[in-house]
Amino acid sequence: MPLFYRGPRVRITHSSFETGVRYPVADFARVWVVVPREPAVALVEVSCSSGAFAVVAALATHHAVGWVFLLLTAGMMAGFVRRRRRARTARRELWAYIPGHGLVRIFTTADPVEFGQVRRGLQRAIEWNEDTRS
Repeated sequence: MPLFYRGPRVRITHSSFETGVRYPVADFARVWVVVPREPAVALVEVSCSSGAFAVVAALATHHAVGWVFLLLTAGMMAGFVRRRRRARTARRELWAYIPGHGLVRIFTTADPVEFGQVRRGLQRAIEWNEDTRS
């Protein structure tokens, strides 16, 4: 009996996905992954380059415009850091359509490492079932 994942809250074998409720993996008609949207990487690049520009402008010219740019850039960076922190603690979910049960949330966690391990374990279990049917 292949065991694809075993953790404190989840156990995935070739035949079942268990989180307190046992679901047969072969019954999963479809599985969805729901993850939070990550902020755009371009925002980091724009913020960092404009931040460097603002610091140089403020120090080189001692002009009020440079300090305005510096404050605006600091505000943008603070907002980005808050969004990144929120994305890291956001709940990630696995949903499945199971005939007889309908659409079911089979797993949720805020831990991205645990989520990745469970997702990969479920993916391997589904692939194992597809390979044995062929």
